[in-house]
Amino acid sequence: MTALYCFNPDCEMAVADGSPYYTPPANIRRMSEELAYLPVWMGGGEEAVLVSELPDPAFLQMNRELFGVDPQLALWEAYCPDPAFRPVPWGWSPRMDYLFQTACWKEEYRELMSRLTARACLERVYRLGGERLPGLLPEVCRTLEAVRQAACRGAVVVKAPWSSSGKGVLRAGPGVLLGKEAEWVSGILRRQGYVMVEKRLDKVCDLAGEFVLEDGRCRFVAWSLFTTGSRGEYKGNFLGRQSRIEEYLSRYAELSVWAELKERVADALRVLIASRYEGVLGVDMMVYKDDKGKYNIQPCVEINLRHTMGYLAHRFSDRFVAEQSSGRFTLDFFAGEGEALQRHRQNSREFPLKVVSGKIVSGYHALTPVNKNTGFMASVRLVAGEGSMHDFEDQFS
Repeated sequence: MTALYCFNPDCEMAVADGSPYYTPPANIRRMSEELAYLPVWMGGGEEAVLVSELPDPAFLQMNRELFGVDPQLALWEAYCPDPAFRPVPWGWSPRMDYLFQTACWKEEYRELMSRLTARACLERVYRLGGERLPGLLPEVCRTLEAVRQAACRGAVVVKAPWSSSGKGVLRAGPGVLLGKEAEWVSGILRRQGYVMVEKRLDKVCDLAGEFVLEDGRCRFVAWSLFTTGSRGEYKGNFLGRQSRIEEYLSRYAELSVWAELKERVADALRVLIASRYEGVLGVDMMVYKDDKGKYNIQPCVEINLRHTMGYLAHRFSDRFVAEQSSGRFTLDFFAGEGEALQRHRQNSREFPLKVVSGKIVSGYHALTPVNKNTGFMASVRLVAGEGSMHDFEDQFS
């Protein structure tokens, strides 16, 4: 059965809303339309993808000739269920269930996709290691006054129960929440019932563990390294071998520590989720400095019960990145007409693409179509040679 991919970045927003007739905001609809081709790069070579309009033939031909990527293309406006195709959305929601006319969505997924599940996972991971929770367990607050009290005790991060990619997050304190901050918290409480309040940490590095749940078991797939902006929004992922990522992580803890950690997280996922959900998921983590300047790991910042950019970056690295090359995958937004196309042409000139046997050795390549009307663009840039993971941060400057 052919996988039919659909990129729906509104997944958590649709779950929070709960209605099968939910309509995403205009900017999210635009993102899903312009990046619709993106899931093709994590497939296995025999897949289909739903798009709002057909990509430029030259874009399709280039990917076919260089990488052997030649997905079947299906238009949303002409979509109808076909038993030959298995719907694979970026993430399931009541809206996806309705659009695909399936019965894949289960109401219990809603609670599994909330930050309460991440809280339970964090607690279990620490208890499995016989450790005392170092003040990291998020506080569940159901009133504005409770949030204000938490913020008065120190700098905090307030998070909506259902949100992703830096959205639904407020950095507050130390001090009393007033004005727009209080309005934001009150709005989330009104719509979602509660918020999660966490101690703000001195973050050093963002990373994630990518897992697959199947038949009640949990399988670790890969580590992923990613970067975020000042508001916590996703910016991009490292591309390259897992050994390079492990080299980078060893700056902060011995590899034996990371090996044990992934086993503890996998155990928590198996116990808490695996009997009720199957598929890809990502667990966002963080390396931070404590008050004494020592590196520590927050092993479960949030759980993404869906495909993730980290999983896509891992699949792309395995399929299309040369053994000795590394680089970055990035998502960019350009507000002005023609800006994305100008950047695309500039990058193509400055970083000419070199592909050998279907693998990128070096250079720039757009993973989604780019034209004068493009706002959202996904692209990769690779460099040849071993280099060092110690300059990972510089790749995203």
